[in-house]
Amino acid sequence: AFEALLIMTRKHIKHLPVISGGALKGIITVTDLIRAEGRNSVYLTGSIRKAKSVEELQELSRSVPELQLQLMNMGATAQHISMGVTAVGTAITKKLLEMGQQQLGPPPVPFAWVCAGSQARREQTSHSDQDNAMIISDAMLPEHASYFEQLAKFVCDGLNDCGYIYC
Repeated sequence: AFEALLIMTRKHIKHLPVISGGALKGIITVTDLIRAEGRNSVYLTGSIRKAKSVEELQELSRSVPELQLQLMNMGATAQHISMGVTAVGTAITKKLLEMGQQQLGPPPVPFAWVCAGSQARREQTSHSDQDNAMIISDAMLPEHASYFEQLAKFVCDGLNDCGYIYC
């Protein structure tokens, strides 16, 4: 169930085939997992992707300690717990980047947002800090700096508001 949950979370899918001996034995759905396990990382990341505001993200992020505790009580390994919690942190980061770009407009040049530390290692907990960077195209001009500063501030402030403290 944990492996299915992690695959579904990472791939943003809601159905997973169960195959044994080369034959389809059934399908696991997010609904099956929710019924069996209550609130989980698949459900939470789906809600995060639908959020319309930083305030909604803050509310959803309050579920991370509960998720971590629930997984622990279900007998999940430390690796499964941290991978599930990291999936939530990554979903929040992606949503904040999307929201920031909606406010600021498209980036003036290509860039990549980089997560380091516990998020990069997929070892986040409910009390992880943030370790972020940007790789910006060599085509960046001095007048583009303001855009990226504003975007970085929006995302990092949003992460802090969601419980991922500044590093």
